[in-house]
Amino acid sequence: MKFSALLTGLAFAFALPTVLAASLPESRSSPANQLTARDGDASKFLETSQRDLNHSSIYKLEARTLQARQSTAHSIIDSVTNTVRDIAARNPSRGDFTQQVVSAGSSNWPQYNWVICHTSYITRFDGGAETDWDGIHWDLGSIGYVYDLYWFTSGTFERHGDGGFINWAYSGRVISTSNNGATVVFGK
Repeated sequence: MKFSALLTGLAFAFALPTVLAASLPESRSSPANQLTARDGDASKFLETSQRDLNHSSIYKLEARTLQARQSTAHSIIDSVTNTVRDIAARNPSRGDFTQQVVSAGSSNWPQYNWVICHTSYITRFDGGAETDWDGIHWDLGSIGYVYDLYWFTSGTFERHGDGGFINWAYSGRVISTSNNGATVVFGK
């Protein structure tokens, strides 16, 4: 009995390396020219070009799709709403409030022009609503006034009524002003 167990163990010990060696694949290498011929030259299909990207063009690339544009618009609206609430909660004077709002907008989203206004006005913004421009209407009981805030890539804003920081403020890429500063043309 002991002898047959020993013999079986020896047979297994000699057979195991043979079985393992037979099941392992042999490593082979191919010369580089064979790989190129088989797989093709990938560099033939690659094309590079130099592009002059600035902040504005990068933003446009990010917001190409409708879903991305809407997501960007909703993100800005949520953030702007929170910013305006924070500023209003500090209970600044009306003149300080308007200046702080457009300053915060310009700091956080420099790709847009910003206008906040209490008096009547006319807008002629370029592009489409929710893609190139948007706005929010607020009844700010804490400071006792109603304001409209707009952010836009370019266009014209014409204020009717009294000026001064109590009634309005703006920030952005001003191309020109006319009508004693009541009409402002903004560029991209």
